[in-house]
Amino acid sequence: MAMLAIGAAWGRLVGQLVAAVLRRLDVALAVSMPAYAVVGAAAALGELTRILCLLLIKPTQYHLITTSHQRSKCRQEQWLTVQASNKGL
Repeated sequence: MAMLAIGAAWGRLVGQLVAAVLRRLDVALAVSMPAYAVVGAAAALGELTRILCLLLIKPTQYHLITTSHQRSKCRQEQWLTVQASNKGL
């Protein structure tokens, strides 16, 4: 909920800056502050989702977070490697 409020605040700030620039350039264009706030909130929430996916999903993809099944499979492969090297001696 906080990310939505922060994003909305940033969006409104950007909307105010755009309105100020347009006034300074004597451009008669209406700027909708609520629209900028909604876009800012959506952008902030999207960024938060991207960061969480990066932190939680990517490590499991590269086996940085392993399950007990993966660990036991790795131990079996190591044991088989040791057995194969012992037979070669």
